Amino acid sequence: MVLRWCELTGKDFEKLKPQIAILPVGTVERHGDHLPLGTDNIVPEWLAERVAERLENAVVLPPVKYGVSITLAKFPGTISIPPEAFMNYVKHIMLEVVRNGIKYLVVINGHGGNTRELQVISKEVAAETEASVLLIDWWRDVAQDKRFKIFQYPGHAGEDETSAIMAIRPELVKMEHAEDHVMPYPRLKIYSRVLEDKLFPRAVNGKATLASAEKGKEFLNAVIADIIKAVEEFTKLVA
Repeated sequence: MVLRWCELTGKDFEKLKPQIAILPVGTVERHGDHLPLGTDNIVPEWLAERVAERLENAVVLPPVKYGVSITLAKFPGTISIPPEAFMNYVKHIMLEVVRNGIKYLVVINGHGGNTRELQVISKEVAAETEASVLLIDWWRDVAQDKRFKIFQYPGHAGEDETSAIMAIRPELVKMEHAEDHVMPYPRLKIYSRVLEDKLFPRAVNGKATLASAEKGKEFLNAVIADIIKAVEEFTKLVA
């Protein structure tokens, strides 16, 4: 059974006194022409519920659906929030969650453009309160052995992300519009519109045409298992 914060009554909440809260965070952003604009919300929300089902005393928070999408803001459909506004909003959500008695906050992030900002505010919340925060980028922090075993060309709207959505919401995927574009991300921290145009000429980096629901299910099962292990380790380490 999934416990969702917004579906509990006040009395339910007081009685349950959940210790673990899971916050899905995503964005609205172009994912080629074949995936929904809410891809980065769909996956972390789905993962949060699957994880919460298998953990004791865990509740799923309402998701944060808008994020920092500067790189792909030029593509129609993308909604990008300024970093400072995003950080201020999400930090205050986290502080309010902690004020309500949550001891362990697990953030499942679905969008790379949010990562730096989430790292900063997670450190701040941990420094300012008695709570502890675990931040997970679902596609790169867990199940990496499985990821690179299953997928030849993962990436933004590529083989892995497309497979995940095919497994979760197949009716939203338009594979007739899927295409491939492969350019490795540089190991250096480069900030350049020229480079962004090369990496994402059509808001895709990877081989979406190789995706399948079967691959997505296999990867997502591994992700769920690894997140559960991570949460269990996390709560033990900071108990």
